[in-house]
Amino acid sequence: MRIDYKNKNLINSGATHLHDAEFLGFSYDFENNFIQIEMIEYDSNKEFKLTFHNVFGFKMSSCDFWGKSLRVDCWYTDDENGLILELNQLKEEKRGKGADGVMLPAVSRMDEVEFPLQIKISIISGDLLTIVCEYVDFEERTLKKSNKSDFCS
Repeated sequence: MRIDYKNKNLINSGATHLHDAEFLGFSYDFENNFIQIEMIEYDSNKEFKLTFHNVFGFKMSSCDFWGKSLRVDCWYTDDENGLILELNQLKEEKRGKGADGVMLPAVSRMDEVEFPLQIKISIISGDLLTIVCEYVDFEERTLKKSNKSDFCS
């Protein structure tokens, strides 16, 4: 299932509920600008794969404020400026000067997307992962006793 700014209300809805899912892996592909996160929720016997496309930025705390845990509390969209504001401020700081000494326009890949999506994943440990991207693909599969599985997206 593809989730972008227009249907962001699907995040943390019954269709994409991640509470108590445990992180299995996190990878960032710098060249292709995507993040992939895999999780498993043992009680419901489900595996999840989230692929964040056209990633503009991400940050994560890893302080174990409330004790060590790999489990998700919830995930949600955040329209407050947060990381999007930080990225826009950074864009302004990176402006260059033309040959005539006049400041050139500030540009960023993020300018190509009308409404970037800012997603936060809250961890039971009290830590937080924030990702700004164009859209996210949410895939879910139910694990069968035979260890065969079928992704539903």
